[in-house]
Parts: sequence; structure tokens; C-alpha cells
Amino acid sequence: MQRSEANTLHVALRGAAESLLREVSLAPPTHSKALTLLAADALITLAVELQVQGVPGSEGNEDLSPFPFPTPPL
Repeated sequence: MQRSEANTLHVALRGAAESLLREVSLAPPTHSKALTLLAADALITLAVELQVQGVPGSEGNEDLSPFPFPTPPL
């Protein structure tokens, strides 16, 4: 995977996870929030795993960091 592809993938995962977290924080509390939170968690986990596995260009690049994510109110 090329550096630009890794950057694009990481940015896409981060954006999707942040979008899901915003959705959860704006919606009234329901049991269905759990599924949305699980989806956001999966995207965050995948982004972190890509870094840990040494995707070219991911190490030491702050722009690729999956954190900080906004914390939705529970």
C-alpha cells in the first residue's frame, strides 16, 4: 500500500468513525445507539491496527492519528 493510499484510508476511517460518534451524541438515548457505537469502535480499531501493522507512512505522522475522537454523552 502506498503512503497516499494509507493516508486516504486512514482519513476515511477516521471521518466515518467521527460521523458515527456525532450521530450518537445528537440522538436521544436508545438501545440502537449501541450498534452505532460498535460500528464506530470497529472503524477506530481498524485505523489503529493499520498503524500498528506498520502501514507505510503511518508511523510518527500526527495527521494519521485516530485520536482524539469526540466523546459522546451517555
